[in-house]
Amino acid sequence: SLVNKAAAAAATAAAQPLVDFTPGSDMLDPVLQAARARLAAEKAAEALTRAVHECTDLARLDAAISAAQEAEVEEAGLLREAHAARARLARAQSAGQGLEEALARLEAARTSDDRDVLAVLGSAAC
Repeated sequence: SLVNKAAAAAATAAAQPLVDFTPGSDMLDPVLQAARARLAAEKAAEALTRAVHECTDLARLDAAISAAQEAEVEEAGLLREAHAARARLARAQSAGQGLEEALARLEAARTSDDRDVLAVLGSAAC
């Protein structure tokens, strides 16, 4: 009957999607890659911020700067601050090494009399 044929056609049409669209990985890959890149940049920026504020280890600060540049961190102010902190830390380490070398030269230049006097003073203080 004509009603049965129409009902069957309507059921078939209702079972099919209105638009033949199945999202594939080719459409999602760029979105996922962009999200991963943003996440990597955010993590690198956080690590760089921590390294700048702690500012005690030159190697760690250098690694954080490199990671931020690789992740294309867009916060130019943060990178400038990191490079300035790196320069200060490098100068401080260089000055510290100079002081250690000067102290070593002073200790080597002491005479045995100086050592004896220091030993006497040290034992008298106890």
